[in-house]
Amino acid sequence: MALPQLFHLIPQGGITWLPIYFFTLISAYKFGWKVGLLTAVLSVLLAVAAGWAAHRFNRISLPILLAVVLFYQVIGTLGEWVMAGSFFQAVQDFRIGLPRMAMQVAGGYALIKYSASL
Repeated sequence: MALPQLFHLIPQGGITWLPIYFFTLISAYKFGWKVGLLTAVLSVLLAVAAGWAAHRFNRISLPILLAVVLFYQVIGTLGEWVMAGSFFQAVQDFRIGLPRMAMQVAGGYALIKYSASL
C-alpha cells in the first residue's frame, strides 16, 4: 500500500512509474497468471470503488474506507473461490488478510487526511 502512495506523492509519479503494475508482475510471476490477473482486476475494482466513494460522500471517514476495502475484498474472495474451486480456501485467504485490510483502512485514512492538510 505504501509504495504506490509514495509514487503518487511525486508530481506525475503515478503516471510515470505505474507502481500498481509492479504488484501485478510479481504476483503473476510468483503465483501464476490467474493470481496476476486477479491482482490487476482487484486493483481496478479498488480504484472504481474508492473513486465512487470519494465522489459520492465528498469526505473521508473510516467507515467509508472500510466499505471500499470490504467491497473489493469480497469480490476478490468470490473470484478466488471460482478460480480455486474451494470456498473454504477463499474464505481462509480473507481471514488471513484481515491485518492487511485493517492496515489499508487505517493507513489509507491517515494518508488521505494528511495529504488533505498539505
